Parts: sequence; structure tokens; C-alpha cells
Amino acid sequence: MEFGSVIFLLRFLPIFFIAYFLVPGRGKNMVLLLGSLCFYAWGKPLYLLPMVICTISDYVHGLLIDRHRGNSTAKILLSSALFFDLTLLFFFGYADFFIDTIDLLWNLKWMKFGFSMPVGITIYTLHSMSYVIDVYQGKYRAEKNLLNYGTYVTMFPVIPAGPILRYSDVREDLRSRKPDLGQISYGAKRICVGLAKKILIADVMGRLWESVLEMRPMGTSTAPFTCIIPFPDMRTLPLDLAPVWDSGSRKTLIIRTWQDPSRIL
Repeated sequence: MEFGSVIFLLRFLPIFFIAYFLVPGRGKNMVLLLGSLCFYAWGKPLYLLPMVICTISDYVHGLLIDRHRGNSTAKILLSSALFFDLTLLFFFGYADFFIDTIDLLWNLKWMKFGFSMPVGITIYTLHSMSYVIDVYQGKYRAEKNLLNYGTYVTMFPVIPAGPILRYSDVREDLRSRKPDLGQISYGAKRICVGLAKKILIADVMGRLWESVLEMRPMGTSTAPFTCIIPFPDMRTLPLDLAPVWDSGSRKTLIIRTWQDPSRIL
């Protein structure tokens, strides 16, 4: 599912927000978690598998690291968590690319797994890795509530394009938050403005650029221009959906994103 698609804007998003604001208290995390899983499962349910495995693995590793804090067992558990996360990322995200490279260099004709990279796998893997590292370093205690932790890892407004959030950025908001009508209005306005920019500017530029590509000389690289056109929209998408958090989290998200653009990668 894409942010700019009709299914997302006219079906998924209205249903999600109605359910989110109707459900009281702690149930909001359940709505956000289920909505996020539905968002990623759309079209390719299989790609929920690495997200669920990564989430459960680092949740368990975090609890064990917290229990054995200060001794060598904690370091072994941290190494285990990072190795597992990187293996999962490599297998689902880069294994076929690696095989293609080997075939190109040595013509070994290895069989490929046939995976296309799951949406946001790099972002949610880095989320989980940063969590276990912070627990190991003693920055905070491990989260015992699997629902809160799963919501942090899978948040659909953040995972597809970033930014990379540390658990400390949203920890208190996952436990208690109160939506504000001013934020809802602000977020709705940003969504409308962003959609207008996409339809009136980005889509038109995209069609013009496709015409340019058809006329370009052979061997001319177009990758830099192809990346520049969608880049501004990628940076604002997480902010447009920020009303699900309170003003403190939204302010943190905006400041950290614009101070360090690499967080969206």
C-alpha cells in the first residue's frame, strides 16, 4: 500500500482514524499496531514474517539483557540480537542482490530466493537494534509490555520513509497520550497540501521527466534527478500523520527529522 494511493487515502486512513479515536485509552496502541500490520500486509502478507520475527526477537532479547545487565551474559545476548537482526535484514533484503552480484562476477548460476525487499525492513530493523543497544547501555529498562514495543517497531506513519526513532523518543507517549484537535487539524492540512503538491507538481514533473528519458542520449545517468523529485514528499509524510501523537512527540519528530535528514534513510 502506498501513501498516495486511493486505497490508502479514501479507505484505509479514514477507517483507521475513526477506529483510533473511538477506542479509549490503552486500546489506541492496539488499533495502531493492527493498522500498521494491515498496512504492511496489503498485497504481500508474507512480508509480515520478518517484521514479526524481528519484533519478538528483540523484545525477548531486551528482557534478557535487562535481567543480566552488568555481566558478560548481557554482552553475549546483545551480540546474539544484533547478529539475528542483521541476518534477517540480509536474507530478506539483500540476499538476491548478493547472488546476482556473484553470478555476474563468476557466473555460478546460483538459485535465487525470489524475495523483493519488504517495505521498511531497514527502518524497523534499525529501530529494534537501537532499542536493544540502549537497553544494554542502561539508558532505560526493557519494555515489558509487548503491545507497546510492537507498536513502536511497526508504526506505519514512520517505517516506510523514516525517520529512525529511538524508543526513548516515544516511550512515554506509548504509555499515555491524549489527542489534540489542534494537532488533528494541523495534520489534516498537511495531508491536503502534500496531496495537492503530489498531484499538481510531482506527478506532472514525473510525466515530463519520462518524456525527457525517452529522448536522452544512451548512457546518460538519470538516477540523481529521479531521486530528487520525490525526496521532499518522503520527508514530510511522517509529519503529516503525526496527530496520532501528542505535541511533545510531534515536536521531537519534526526537529530531529529536519536537523538530520539522514534519519529518513
